[in-house]
Amino acid sequence: PTTSSPTSKPSPSPTQKPVTASPTISEPFFFGDEFLTYDDLGIEVSRGLSVRLIAQTGKRVQYADGDQSNLDYHSQSDAAGIIPLNPDNPLDDGYVYVVNSEEG
Repeated sequence: PTTSSPTSKPSPSPTQKPVTASPTISEPFFFGDEFLTYDDLGIEVSRGLSVRLIAQTGKRVQYADGDQSNLDYHSQSDAAGIIPLNPDNPLDDGYVYVVNSEEG
């Protein structure tokens, strides 16, 4: 639990230690030996995986139902991760990319 009051500006660094060890591995994982470059997105992924752009810094997020967010997507990410949608079958069920920002 946080014992201090909220501030009007983001904190310069985490104010509490993580409750778990970082799951980040030191070497990147590549699915297969062949890669596909998405020039329009500026990324390279393993062949067989698919990619779609869902948000861009400074732009409103377009929702699947056709609506859009009231705020622009943040510009100062300070942490991110990739989480399997189904840990028992991640290759078939996919992953989700999560990111946060302390931007006010």
